[in-house]
Parts: sequence; structure tokens; C-alpha cells
Amino acid sequence: MVGYLKMFSGHNQRLSLPIVNWEIILSVVASVLLVASQMTYIRHIWTRRIQPTFLSWLGWGMLMLATAFVQGLEEGFAIEQLTLFMSGTTCLIIGSTAWLRKQYLRVRFDLQYLVLGVLCFFLYLIFDNAWVSTVFALIADLLMGIPTIKSALNNPKKERSYSWILAWFSWMISVVLCIGGPIIFLSFPLYLFAWCSLMLILVYPPRKVNQ
Repeated sequence: MVGYLKMFSGHNQRLSLPIVNWEIILSVVASVLLVASQMTYIRHIWTRRIQPTFLSWLGWGMLMLATAFVQGLEEGFAIEQLTLFMSGTTCLIIGSTAWLRKQYLRVRFDLQYLVLGVLCFFLYLIFDNAWVSTVFALIADLLMGIPTIKSALNNPKKERSYSWILAWFSWMISVVLCIGGPIIFLSFPLYLFAWCSLMLILVYPPRKVNQ
């Protein structure tokens, strides 16, 4: 009996449970939420429910991927960057879908904003510093997003989509994940969390209470 218990005890030690890596789990959850939000947005474009400014989405995609890559080269690639990489890829898909479907807004200053954004993109590539690169990328990203903000202000229904809600939760999780790590990894998720919060306010304005 004693021998059997010793054998069972040794066997039980070899069957130790794996340690749960919550960073990986939460990063995957955030990425899944983000992809779900972008797929919802793509479906709304395809069914002609919304009209995005496709140049803004293409610019966002390029900037996010470039920024994530530069940050990874300097700080080392980390699981916290997964959402940013996924976001950049899906932004390119959204812009391409809007162009292929011919379902996008033609904003007067859209091209000028894209040129300014691309200019910032090339400027930050010159510097061998991830912080300088990230600041330029954030400025460029904001410039490219001005047409989308104007679109949401002028006609909220054209930009209204549940994808903004899913993206908001995704970036909230990403912000939490980046706390305690390199601050540079926190910059873009925090900015995009603020961006999604602004878009939610614009496309889902509070209803006026009739007095």
C-alpha cells in the first residue's frame, strides 16, 4: 500500500498543471475582438450600410504595421503587439474592400490628409529612434483620421457600426496588458482606445430627453 501511494505521488508530480499565461490569453482575446469588429465593419461596407473614407483606412494600416515593426526592432517583439499587428492588417483589408466595392466617401481634403500622413511616415523612418518614430506615426494617424471624424460629425449613420464597440473593448484590454511593460508599447493602444471612445460618442450620441 505504501509503495502504491509513493508511486501515485510520483506520478501525480509528473502531471503538474501548466501555468496559465494570462498575457497570451488576453492578447488573443483582444485580437479576436478586434478581428470581429473589423469583419463586422467589412460586412457593413459590403452590404452598403456604411461608407468609410478608404484612404484613411489604408493609411492607418500602413502606419500601424510600420510602427509595430519599428517598436519591435528596438524593444523586442512582444505578445502585447499582437493586437497592433492585427489591427494594421485588417485596416488595409477594410480600405481595400471599400475601394473594390466602390463604397466609400469622397472627401474634398482626403488626399491632402493622406499626403500629410505619408510625409510623417517618411519623416519618422529617417530617425533611428522608436519614440520619435511613434510620435510621428501618431500625428500621421490622427491626420489621416480627420476625414473619418468629419464624416461621423456630418452623418453619424454613415459610420455607425457595432465594430466600434468591439474595437473599444479590444483596445481597453490591450491598454491593460501594456501596463507595466515598455511605455512605448502603451502609446498606440492608448491612443486607439481614446480614438474608439471618440467615435462611439460621435456615432452613438446620447438621446435627448423630452421634457
